[in-house]
Amino acid sequence: MREGRQMRLNAQLTGGLGIESAAWRYPGQDPKAFMKVDSYIEAVKILERGKFDAFFIADTPALTQDISQNAPLGGLDPITILSILSQVTNHIGLVATLSSTYNAAYSIARQLRSLDLLSGGRIGWNVVTTSHPAAHANYGGQQLTRAQKYDRAYEMVDAVQHLWSSWAEDALILDTANNRFADMGKIMPIDYQGQHVQTYGPINLPPSPQGQPVIFSAGGGDDGLEIALRYGNAIYTNPPTRQYAIAYWKYVKQRLKAHHRNSDEFVAFNGLIISLGGTEEEALQKRRELDQMGPQADRLRYLSYMLSIDLSELDMDAPIPKDHRAVMRPNMQDLRAQNAYEMAKRGMTIRDILAHGPINYHPVLVGTPEQIANAMEEWFHADVGDGFSILPDTGVDALGDFVEQVIPILQRRKLFREEYSGSTFRHNLGLDYFNEIRQYAGNAEIDILKS
Repeated sequence: MREGRQMRLNAQLTGGLGIESAAWRYPGQDPKAFMKVDSYIEAVKILERGKFDAFFIADTPALTQDISQNAPLGGLDPITILSILSQVTNHIGLVATLSSTYNAAYSIARQLRSLDLLSGGRIGWNVVTTSHPAAHANYGGQQLTRAQKYDRAYEMVDAVQHLWSSWAEDALILDTANNRFADMGKIMPIDYQGQHVQTYGPINLPPSPQGQPVIFSAGGGDDGLEIALRYGNAIYTNPPTRQYAIAYWKYVKQRLKAHHRNSDEFVAFNGLIISLGGTEEEALQKRRELDQMGPQADRLRYLSYMLSIDLSELDMDAPIPKDHRAVMRPNMQDLRAQNAYEMAKRGMTIRDILAHGPINYHPVLVGTPEQIANAMEEWFHADVGDGFSILPDTGVDALGDFVEQVIPILQRRKLFREEYSGSTFRHNLGLDYFNEIRQYAGNAEIDILKS
């Protein structure tokens, strides 16, 4: 790891709230946050004050879960939200999820180029494929296989980048004295004819101050990673453990090398759920309360799966009985199960095991600001990539606590910036201006990470 290297930080809200399913019920939260922009505006201003690199909006173009007792995972369209956020911020990067499966290349290119210009060069695109049946039902058409979805995704990003590159940097002249607005010889159609994507171009807007938006891909899947390796500069990862994060970043660097790319030009954000308290017990109590407000039966069912025993009839506020502990074992199908197993062996209550977050999709850091900063520093120095995507447990208030209490500790330790170094997203990520077509270098044979 380079000496003096500092971590990158991103944050996100889930439907305007924290990541925990009961966040909408927690005192001080707005149950209507999923359909209001207020929490997003407040959050992004807090994050910019904390010098965060980016704010990320995940999205699925469908109602994909039962919301009889849970807030929806998404709500407002991310392009609509970022249009507003671009006008109330000056430095922070703004990243939107847009599906490559159910969108047109020209629409994506134009929407994101518009936002990139409106924000002064601070936009990123998180490229995802969409497989949920509800999304297909919404958009119709032929259902694609997984292979076809990713073939379409590769073409989609390639076509969008061609559209973005259809203007040369000096195509816009704006010479009022000589009546020269633009040089049409430097604004060219692309006539993209792929198997899944066709678009003629050119786009109708010039490059932004960063050239093109930063392309992200989310998740740990090999196909999703390939999108970023071919066309992008950044990934959001979901490591179940720190050991996995270390191995995964090593694997990503191998893949980058096979693509003839430098890992210094590639940014990896590891997702972390943060639960802060004045003491560790205070932070744990917050998580216990969230657990009691949420779907306990579902959480117990998943913990039972992890430990290979039935916990449904046991006392939540007592340790797992010895006879159950004697037969429990970590489910080898889930890399997080070993953590749950170790907690159970130590005699933690079932509620406290859940409070520590072993069943959560992202690792959970629970404790005081100093403890959170210590854990982040340990992860960072273990070489897990460039930094972290912070998911608050409850909502904007939790992001505010993180910025007020944890960021100063990281800054004192020289682990995080005190000021932005530039005005564009690429600059602040340490990436160069970019307005070209990245040449794909081929795909070497490397085993997919298994542990």
